[in-house]
Amino acid sequence: MIAYITTQGARLIKEGRRLIVCAGEERHTLFAHKLEQVILVGNVALTAPARSLLLAGNIDTVFMKTDGRYRGRLVSAHPANPFLRKRQFLLTDDLPFRLRVAKSIIKGKIENQAALLMRVKRAAQNPELEPAIHSLRSYAGMIEEAESLGGLRGIRNGIRQRRRA
Repeated sequence: MIAYITTQGARLIKEGRRLIVCAGEERHTLFAHKLEQVILVGNVALTAPARSLLLAGNIDTVFMKTDGRYRGRLVSAHPANPFLRKRQFLLTDDLPFRLRVAKSIIKGKIENQAALLMRVKRAAQNPELEPAIHSLRSYAGMIEEAESLGGLRGIRNGIRQRRRA
């Protein structure tokens, strides 16, 4: 289970083998043995005993800013899965895999930008954004045609140069 704690001013405390989220008068119980990750967003306090329980249980704990930006993470001394890490390191030498991952990331970013512009266009009733939306969609289509990481960088650089113009 992944627990998101977003209530500002909340505290995460330990009671036995449980974690209790205290937010004003409200209390929510989290069973440590069911947790795989805890995400703390913004001003959420973590007591030392709760931190110890998270580390002992090898529960990934992520700290985020209120706007969703990553701040850091609490990681135990023992990696959760050394075989997974080894496989990840081996994949850094696999060029086809790297190209597939890069294409996926870049295409997702471009599609998200186009979707955002569509929402802005609709909300502001601004038809002037249509050419930018069309350009982004055409770039997204070009991503699949890239045969190398260099070709992919060329598309990305073309987007940057066009944005500056």
